[in-house]
Parts: sequence; structure tokens; C-alpha cells
Amino acid sequence: MKPHEPYIKRILMKNFGLSAIRLIPLSGYYDQNFKVVSERGVFFLKVYGFDMLPSIRFQLDLMRACREARFPVAKVLPDRNGRLYFRMGKHYGSLQEFLPG
Repeated sequence: MKPHEPYIKRILMKNFGLSAIRLIPLSGYYDQNFKVVSERGVFFLKVYGFDMLPSIRFQLDLMRACREARFPVAKVLPDRNGRLYFRMGKHYGSLQEFLPG
């Protein structure tokens, strides 16, 4: 799946109220990853390629647990409905704080 930039920007506005100024593709093996530059800061967008929802939920729950245990992992940002993931056509995505490096 290769989502077009206008589509991604609409999804970010709809789910997060986030107006993306620039999307910068980042490398990824199974997933598509983007650095999102917005008026509210810089974020990391992951569009899951092959993972099914149970696997995505597990990954996000694990990240949250690691963060709560004070491991240096990115914070996953909830959407307007409080979910840590959102639908993008046939795929899912998550928005996280951007950790440079």
C-alpha cells in the first residue's frame, strides 16, 4: 500500500486534528513510516503493512507498558476517540512522538 500524501493529511486531520505541513518518508521493512512535520511539532506515523489488528494492539500495548516502566520508547498518541490506532483503508496506522536518531 502506498497512500498518497493528501489522503494521509486528511486522515491526520480527521483523527488527530493535526494539520501536516510536510510528510517525509522513512525506511521500513514491512510498514510504511513517515516523519510528520506539523504546526504542533514533529511526529512519527506508522502505516502497518501486513499486521492484523490483534498484533498491532499487542505491539502498542507493549510500547505503552515499556514507557510506563520508564524504558526510552516513543509515546503512542491516542486519536480523538482515545484509540492508539486508526484505520487507513484496508490498513491501520498509529501516530507517535518523533524520537530523532
